[in-house]
Amino acid sequence: GVELDWPEGEETPRVTVKRVQPFDGLNAASRMTLTVSAADPAVPAGLADLLTDSRGGRGTLLFATPLPDGGEARLVLARDVALDPELAERIKALPGVADATLSAEERPALALVS
Repeated sequence: GVELDWPEGEETPRVTVKRVQPFDGLNAASRMTLTVSAADPAVPAGLADLLTDSRGGRGTLLFATPLPDGGEARLVLARDVALDPELAERIKALPGVADATLSAEERPALALVS
């Protein structure tokens, strides 16, 4: 966390580091989503071997496959996976996988209720 201060009349702003967190801690605290897209609905069977060592995280694994009517089916395969770019690349390399996209989940919007 940082604080930016730009006093009037000065040409250069001041940046103060308020909090530093190691990347390992960020990964553990962040909620990630990995969306795996494939035309073949049988692809999730091949994911099981890759996920055996990745359980115990906070990530969500989604599987998306096209439907015959032109829509798309989205299935939640797991909600307790430790996700990282390396795992996403290994999944993307599986036969039949069209794409594997890793993204950060959005935080819920909170509102003050009086």
